[in-house]
Amino acid sequence: MSSQCSFQSQLPALLSHFLFGQLHPDNECNAKEIPLNMLPHFDGRIWVFNSSLSRFFSPSDLSGFKGMHWEHIQVSPR
Repeated sequence: MSSQCSFQSQLPALLSHFLFGQLHPDNECNAKEIPLNMLPHFDGRIWVFNSSLSRFFSPSDLSGFKGMHWEHIQVSPR
């Protein structure tokens, strides 16, 4: 089994743990100790993009046009 297949099979559990942390930021419980059937469930679609453009304002770094910056992030899948 390749590492990509292994990751894909773990993705639902990883996503459930992530959602629990986002929904309950003040909970001191470790999400990994909670049974999987008690965690939030996501059954929607996940879209993966190999490229993204981000525009943001950085008031502490005014080197851009009045603090505006942009980044183009590209990923090359194997």
